Amino acid sequence: MVDSIHTARWLNQFRDEPLDVEVFPSTPHRRLHPLVRELADGSHAMRLRISPGMRRLALVWGVADLLLGNRLRGWLLSRRVRQTDPMLIHALEIQHAGYLVLAARRALSGRRLVVTNWGSDIYWFGRRARHRHRIAQVLALATDYSAECHRDHRLAVEMGFRGRHLPVIPNAGGLRLPEVGSERPSRRKILLVKGYSTFMGRADEVLAVLPRLGSVLDGIEVVAYSADHRTRRAARGLSRALGRPVRVVAKHGLTHAEVLELMETARVYVGYSMSDAISTAMLEAMAHGAFPIQTDTSCADEWIIPGETGLLVPYGDADVLLDALRRALTDDALVDDAAVRNTAVCRERLDADAVRTIATTFYAAST
Repeated sequence: MVDSIHTARWLNQFRDEPLDVEVFPSTPHRRLHPLVRELADGSHAMRLRISPGMRRLALVWGVADLLLGNRLRGWLLSRRVRQTDPMLIHALEIQHAGYLVLAARRALSGRRLVVTNWGSDIYWFGRRARHRHRIAQVLALATDYSAECHRDHRLAVEMGFRGRHLPVIPNAGGLRLPEVGSERPSRRKILLVKGYSTFMGRADEVLAVLPRLGSVLDGIEVVAYSADHRTRRAARGLSRALGRPVRVVAKHGLTHAEVLELMETARVYVGYSMSDAISTAMLEAMAHGAFPIQTDTSCADEWIIPGETGLLVPYGDADVLLDALRRALTDDALVDDAAVRNTAVCRERLDADAVRTIATTFYAAST
């Protein structure tokens, strides 16, 4: 997905590596993420290119393939594979890139295929009959499988994968971790909510329960970032209920660096969704001292100790969510202790250099 920050951050790990990379758009977006555009400018050790025709006509090809079942782009991908004879093919994400690979399977025969699971590719879609068979077909073609949590490796085996399991690391790469400050996170006054209210994310449901906290919210600023239309509407309702403004930041309204700066000021971070893998936003919040509340439909339990370094809540139970919010906003000792322990975990598992070292093994010449 050439417009995705996850694609951009994954590729950015290899900017100083002598790799020759061609990116084949798997979605009908003509917009390149700014970091992808930067990586393609030719000034790095890694040579990254995107066919101008694929980029300019991505929307046309994508719309056409809604009717043609990926046959058009599958043919184009097959042609590029035969022309370039790559060392390996890497499908970043399954429902778009992986399914596109199925349409080019003849050209891929006998080649090394790395498939990376993003977010809910297996956990959510694998429970849908019309997707399960196609996911299994992708996994049957794959020689290597990558996921950012052990849960999704187990699910891949259940769906028939018999190839090599690559190390479990965050799909968006690591972070340049901040220096540990002296300020205790319990002194911060921001409740930060990840603002998607579409498909999986349900930030609007978080905002809807906040008036029930009453005086617990006194002195607390509610901030919803990456907010879409439904979240903005819910924020207006919350503002009326509280009698004071709720800060709303639209999707793409902040740079990635500005999002991290915002997390550095948050006492509590809330990620509420029907499904996820390990939420990149949650990891970023943890690394910056914010106390995480996350739905248990994610792999958050592979990073936090529930009840100690974060709180996991089931999706759809407003009372449990409310109790978690109340505890995170009132228990200073919990928040401060979690910040110390989460920082140590992130330094061990999320450091950009350490993650990049592991990621480079994915593209080693031998299997």
